[in-house]
Amino acid sequence: MADIAYMNQFSCLSGLWFLMLDKGVPRHPGPLKVRPHWEALALQSEYVELVAVNDSFITTEYMVTLDLAKGVYAKFIDWDEQMFDRETSYISVSFSTAISEDLGQVEYVLSDRTGTLTENIMIFRRCCMSDTLYGENNGDALKDARFLDAVSRNDPDIAKFLMVMALCSTVVPIKSNDGTITYQAQSQDEEALVTAASKLNMVLASKDSNTAEISFNGCKFYYDLLDILEFTSDRKRMFAVVKDV
Repeated sequence: MADIAYMNQFSCLSGLWFLMLDKGVPRHPGPLKVRPHWEALALQSEYVELVAVNDSFITTEYMVTLDLAKGVYAKFIDWDEQMFDRETSYISVSFSTAISEDLGQVEYVLSDRTGTLTENIMIFRRCCMSDTLYGENNGDALKDARFLDAVSRNDPDIAKFLMVMALCSTVVPIKSNDGTITYQAQSQDEEALVTAASKLNMVLASKDSNTAEISFNGCKFYYDLLDILEFTSDRKRMFAVVKDV
């Protein structure tokens, strides 16, 4: 629209200059008098001439304007406070001004559960024991007051449930120099279950190929690992055969 207004302006100015000519000689500045034989075709021809002359200029102007707009859009991505990695607090940085144009062409995002394009985080949310569902109200069993109270009271059903969560896995605890325990697991579901059990005081303290040590509410328990039947697609479950020492 700005370019059209620009051409219209110069067309009118050129038309006024033509009207002020008297047989090719500029008139003395004075009152503007329109000659009777003036036609609108003259103004149209001037407009067409200006379009032809300024064609390359208009194209260059559009390119510059578009590049500036894409640069501003890229800065909006950099300034977006919600686009950052929560673990590393690393903000988004656009290295190309065409990032918004590329994102605008995306219509569908296809992904699977392996975390190839996404990050899969498994969190223990709910469980059911003795016809009681924990985590039903707030969606988090680790914050359910009834569940936490049963754990503090050493409820036998709760203790057995948490013991199975901690032992029935291939998770290996790694203890750092400051005593912090981290878990190394082959699958995220095993890590989620063992981590949830540790948050409920059923801590898998140590484990090797033959024995395992568990700490629960200040008491330590030792088990011999007799055999582990790992998960298969046919059985869709795993077993751990242990013996209380």
